[in-house]
Amino acid sequence: MSFDTIDKMAERYKSVEELRIYANAQYKTIQKLSKKIGELEKINEKLQEGIDPDREDEIRYQAPEGMTDQEAICVLELSKLHLSSQQRELTLEETRKVETYVKTLYMIRNDQVKAPPVTKNIDTKELLEAMKGLGKAESDE
Repeated sequence: MSFDTIDKMAERYKSVEELRIYANAQYKTIQKLSKKIGELEKINEKLQEGIDPDREDEIRYQAPEGMTDQEAICVLELSKLHLSSQQRELTLEETRKVETYVKTLYMIRNDQVKAPPVTKNIDTKELLEAMKGLGKAESDE
């Protein structure tokens, strides 16, 4: 609703109380929009700097010296889930992620992660011998 002049507004609102209610509603709207403009200006500044506002925390994170990439990922993801848990209850999927990251981190820190086996060139006879051994092991179980 827009009024071209104060006279038109005075015609619309017969009492001071009606005008006061209208003015208060306008004031609250202006406050809310001013706050939103401030938030959007901050986001705009970050975008102009080349920082994605949704990924700002990830950009700032740097793994401490001597920490592996896997360990850093676990720590970062656990800290994100910890922040989420302070604001709301975690979903079932998120609790499973927490469990997985904790187990992985425990295994990494206790050197329980096995290095992948190193393969080598073997001849056909050795490969057949290994396959026979696998067949016997499975039938024993």
